[in-house]
Amino acid sequence: MRGNKKIIKLSDLIELDTVDSFQGKENDIIILSLVRSDDQLGFVTDKKRTNVALSRARYCQYVFGTYQTMSKNLLNWNKLLKVLDPKSEIIKYNQQDLSNPNFFQSILNAE
Repeated sequence: MRGNKKIIKLSDLIELDTVDSFQGKENDIIILSLVRSDDQLGFVTDKKRTNVALSRARYCQYVFGTYQTMSKNLLNWNKLLKVLDPKSEIIKYNQQDLSNPNFFQSILNAE
């Protein structure tokens, strides 16, 4: 029996792409990084790109970004933050939280 097991590589399960390249595609889980080295949101200030970025997940989506930077974009992200924040759908963390290797796992387990 051991010889019949199929080995699945993690790289076969993960697709890494840009928002623009994801047009017309979907995935079960989407991890969207809006982390920036400056204080600008860049491409996601465009409503069409924001729509693509937020509508590709079948089951769940995680968005990482700086709350203060995202809230500056009044057209798109600030409105979304105002909806999600009161529902406790936003997880706020700091540098100390990130130094804990189990931080995100504990959040996932709490859901």
